[in-house]
Amino acid sequence: MWWWRPRRICRRNNPARRRRNLSRNGEILLRLQVSFSPGQSNPIRMFTLREIQEATNTSMARALPFTSWYNYNWGVLDGRRVAIKYMNPSSGVSPNFVVEALITEIAILSNIHHRNVVRLVGCCLETPVPLLVHESIILPNGNLEDHLERWATNRVETPPLSTRLRIAIDVADALNYIHSFTSRPIVHKHVRAANILLDEDYNAKLFDFSLSVAIPSGQTHVVTAVSGTYRYIDPEYASTGVVTEEADVFAFGVLLFELLTGVTFLDGQRECDSFSKLLAMGREVTQEPPINRVEFTASEEYLARKEEFLVNLLGDAAALGDAEGEADHIRAVAELALQCARPTAHERPTMKEVTRQLRRSCVAPHLACTRAARYAGL
Repeated sequence: MWWWRPRRICRRNNPARRRRNLSRNGEILLRLQVSFSPGQSNPIRMFTLREIQEATNTSMARALPFTSWYNYNWGVLDGRRVAIKYMNPSSGVSPNFVVEALITEIAILSNIHHRNVVRLVGCCLETPVPLLVHESIILPNGNLEDHLERWATNRVETPPLSTRLRIAIDVADALNYIHSFTSRPIVHKHVRAANILLDEDYNAKLFDFSLSVAIPSGQTHVVTAVSGTYRYIDPEYASTGVVTEEADVFAFGVLLFELLTGVTFLDGQRECDSFSKLLAMGREVTQEPPINRVEFTASEEYLARKEEFLVNLLGDAAALGDAEGEADHIRAVAELALQCARPTAHERPTMKEVTRQLRRSCVAPHLACTRAARYAGL
């Protein structure tokens, strides 16, 4: 895969090839833009390969792996720091698949303008697999998954509950926006801690829309191949391939649990085990008739597991110093996480409802989830 390094691209990818790549990739992008935003124009800054080369000092030697499919390299374009996203040459994924995924991401991000979504600056279509140019994502605090790992191993102090809930609200705002305020509802499809970036003030930004889909006008869902990170995958989507906004709601429920506890639910704590059992029960019930799925959350077994989870959660919250005067609010947020992670999609709240409930949980004096409080270190 010689084309992934700009130096080699410039040497071997002659002007005729670059024009062919630009024409082919541009045609795909135009088709996707029209399908996502009929009758609307969403201008995208097109960078030349030479501009990318100069911005990254020719070589990709400083590139860092971010996912199994993609790498990022950082540079400066037009006087601002940017991140260049490109295909990981060791991913083993078909370049044709990645081309479609990256161009889809370009088309989707061109429709999104929200403070809690990593902004698309532009792209380069002159390479066989396009390059995306994002606002810089070299953030001092990295991604949320890195933080959860540091918190769980006590390498850094777990921030107060108010800060963790502010992160949750930022992510909920971003999801509510893409579900309800874009030209077509967009399902992220890969909501997970690794795709939440945090700056020095713990402001959160959602990124990586390479698996995202837009719901066509007049439809409520699309059918796609199942993909994502297992613990965040909606069990109904996993069994049917049907994608709705509720798939993101399920993933957010798992993420909210992780923020509430300060660990991933695979880390072996008592509340992780209880939550994992609840999710496992939900995955099993998706194989049963719909009426059984509805009755599931009212069953004695589920309610007993749920109470076990809440008791363990409050006990561990006390150990973190979160529970003093906050037990009712912790319980309310935990209940919300469980509502989001229900096995039946139509039983889950919308992201608008989730955002409203989260903000309501921040009204207690102990949970002053304002940006001013966060900046003051409270």
